Amino acid sequence: MEVGVQRSTVARWESGDTTPSLWARPRIANALDVTLDLLDDLLGATPDASNASSLGTVTVPKPPAVA
Repeated sequence: MEVGVQRSTVARWESGDTTPSLWARPRIANALDVTLDLLDDLLGATPDASNASSLGTVTVPKPPAVA
């Protein structure tokens, strides 16, 4: 599953240089099949508060399970 970012961006996340942007976090959580709360716990960081108030809350529905 793709998250919609360049590999260099993922490399910066992995190295700890940056953390995922607010818009990318729901996609990452979906790709990893975890909740946004768990993803934030795993990242160990709070999203950039300067953008948080303007973006509001994001709820990403899970796709139905395929049997």
